[in-house]
Amino acid sequence: SEYNWMKEPTTGPYYLSQIRPGQSVTFRRRSNWWGDQLPYFANRFNTDRVIFRAMNDSRTELELFTLGELSAIEYPNADYWQTPVVKSSLNKKRVQLVRLYTDTRTAPAGLLINPRVQTISNNHERAWLAAQLGLAEIMSSYSPALHQQSGLIDTSPMEPDQHPAAAPGVLPSNITLSYSDIADLPLLSKIKNQAAEKHLNIQLTKLPVRELTEKLRLGEYELVWLKFKAPLSAETVTALFSPDSEGLYIGGIAKASLMAENSKASRAGKHIEDYLLQENIYIPGPAQDFTQAAYWQWIHLPQQVGGRYTTELFDPFSAASGGLFWTNKKERADIMAKPNRRHDKATLQVFDQYRMADPLAAQPSTAVQN
Repeated sequence: SEYNWMKEPTTGPYYLSQIRPGQSVTFRRRSNWWGDQLPYFANRFNTDRVIFRAMNDSRTELELFTLGELSAIEYPNADYWQTPVVKSSLNKKRVQLVRLYTDTRTAPAGLLINPRVQTISNNHERAWLAAQLGLAEIMSSYSPALHQQSGLIDTSPMEPDQHPAAAPGVLPSNITLSYSDIADLPLLSKIKNQAAEKHLNIQLTKLPVRELTEKLRLGEYELVWLKFKAPLSAETVTALFSPDSEGLYIGGIAKASLMAENSKASRAGKHIEDYLLQENIYIPGPAQDFTQAAYWQWIHLPQQVGGRYTTELFDPFSAASGGLFWTNKKERADIMAKPNRRHDKATLQVFDQYRMADPLAAQPSTAVQN
């Protein structure tokens, strides 16, 4: 305990300068960092101070951003920018919008259905439920940059068993869909509305990550919107259903757990994925090949925005693609004195030089869009 609050030594461009328990953590830039002498790191990590704030009050990230208390927010969800409250907030403030298409595999996201729920315990019933949710149809109109993934591990198309979407004997009038990331709410709201048109009531329930993880472990869920931070390998898919896994464990799916225990991870991962898709236990969500952010005009990006594998435009620390922006203190003071726009509106600047070829998401070259 004597060393718990001592600062760790680091070779990076920033060092931990201040901790305000429960409020914020501050990092400051080293003036004589060795990496500044290397071509790869030259002219990067330009910000003098980086402050991470705890979200410990009732205000949302968007509210803090529109007040200027947050300098940038990253929301890859394309639909998020189209919600009335967000469009109104951004059009009133002196902020910029930017989208960078990348050449990266998308981390999977999708709907997990618990087969232990009585009204959707067999494949025919889950196929019926998937049809009511209409996820594939939503993806086709959700955004020109989004299309439906084929599974957890890879993007090669597969043909799941085709079961007729006939209504089950006992219709579930209400079903709970749990999620953890508020950025997914616009998409999940569309799923809810689509189901409502088919007389199925979806109750959206946002849970803290820890609570949702525990419910997954115990198999105490109906529907869960699963969202991962990175693409999965066969081994990591297998670990999701291994009871002795140190990471996320998904309970309630006995056959997947049996596969994970009795097969080599390299084979089990693909078998598990095929089983989840064919049995309509996992419904793939959107595949997305861009990152998107809003930022105040006192932050500046270089002419070459981001890199081929950038995942966050305003990551201050990433050795691969971080630090590619800078701030202007005087501009910040001037903008905060008059934060509102006069006559213009926020526009979305699009950079697609790294974009992967995708016939489902074709768009013109670099352009500025409303």
